[in-house]
Amino acid sequence: MVARVRRKASLNWIGSIRDGAGKLMLASNAAPDMPVSLETRKNENAPASTSPEEMLAAAHASCFAMSVRSVLDSMVAGLPAAKDAVVDVAATCVLAIDGTSWKIEEMALSVGISGLAADRIEKVLEIADARCPISGALRGNVRITKSIAGTGQ
Repeated sequence: MVARVRRKASLNWIGSIRDGAGKLMLASNAAPDMPVSLETRKNENAPASTSPEEMLAAAHASCFAMSVRSVLDSMVAGLPAAKDAVVDVAATCVLAIDGTSWKIEEMALSVGISGLAADRIEKVLEIADARCPISGALRGNVRITKSIAGTGQ
């Protein structure tokens, strides 16, 4: 039997694409309503406003962190479990804007795992990437890069 979980969000947009704005709402109410507009979408330093790309980065960071944590709990491939390790994942979604063409071209993940050597982290990231549903949804459509936080690798 397959369990299917449905999570919902909605957006109410008022006005034109250039001058209007939207309000993004999560059905779970886990976060307050978030403003969205074309102008703030193009400005990565827009204050108190989100974008589809930021939300995608948030989804990937949280999903990948859970995937890493799952690997650490079981430590497959002959590696011992690392139950006390702390996981930090930062995701950056890169949107390329070329005239009227907009394309998400990269999702960059920077992952830190406390107390693990770089070679073990690399193995964990490989397994986590294969297990992560968001990575799976993006794979083949968006370049996904992974680096170990603080090492430049």
